[in-house]
Amino acid sequence: MKHVKRLSLICCTLALTLQGADNQLHRYFMANYHQFGGNIPKAFSWYTQLLNNEMPPYAYKGYVTFLHSLGHYNHIYKLMPTVDPLLPNDPEIQLIFAQVLEQSGKENDSYEKVIKLSKKFPLHEEICYAAAQIFIKRDEPAQAITTIDALINSAPRKQNTFIFHYSKAIAHLAMDQKKLALDSVAKSVELQPRFDRGWLLYSLIEEQLGNVGEALRGYATYQKLSGEKGIIEQHVQRLENPKKNTLESELKSDQKAILLKALHKHASYEKPSFLIKDTLTRFALGTTIPFHS
Repeated sequence: MKHVKRLSLICCTLALTLQGADNQLHRYFMANYHQFGGNIPKAFSWYTQLLNNEMPPYAYKGYVTFLHSLGHYNHIYKLMPTVDPLLPNDPEIQLIFAQVLEQSGKENDSYEKVIKLSKKFPLHEEICYAAAQIFIKRDEPAQAITTIDALINSAPRKQNTFIFHYSKAIAHLAMDQKKLALDSVAKSVELQPRFDRGWLLYSLIEEQLGNVGEALRGYATYQKLSGEKGIIEQHVQRLENPKKNTLESELKSDQKAILLKALHKHASYEKPSFLIKDTLTRFALGTTIPFHS
């Protein structure tokens, strides 16, 4: 009789546990439904219910992504000690944590996390891109090239990799390897012919290598894509009509300004970017040229 009662108690407990799990799954489904439907208040309400009933690990992924989409970095930062050990092998969540660390003023911790992630997930595009930029920012271009090569040598040849060849060109330039830089940026614009800043960098390197004719062709392509005149138009005129009184210092000054423009929004110019999905999507759809400003 005692054994029957004990078995009955175990069955009841198991039933309640399964019911609780089903309730949490239902809450998670509803939170996701409203999240992707754009109903933020209702999504937040369902996530709050999940939190109040011992949120399962799988639900934290949706919740952190939800908070990140709203820019609630402080909230994510407070959750990190709990969630980090639950989702150590989720590259998207770990990359969000790296961003949150950077937003919280812990730049070095953020960068170290990204570098560790790049070794753990060498074929993850966003992580690779962020790690390469960090290495360039730290004046470690050889490490940037190694990180990029691990991705592009393992991934099939595809249009998305244009941004990595561009970053690799910048790393080679940092090492004063102009011919290797030219090879890399040439691959970049071959994969993405509308990449205006790639063409600008290509033209500048060709010019510095003494290939003025090819440089002019590249500058013309850049101007057609960007619609920009200003310093580029002025520089092109100097190349097309060299005068005895044109000082070399003027050309050098132009080249410096052009290089800064070509590197705009890159690690060697601004803070590293953790996200490239939007950029790649816009290029794929042909809706805009995001590197022009």
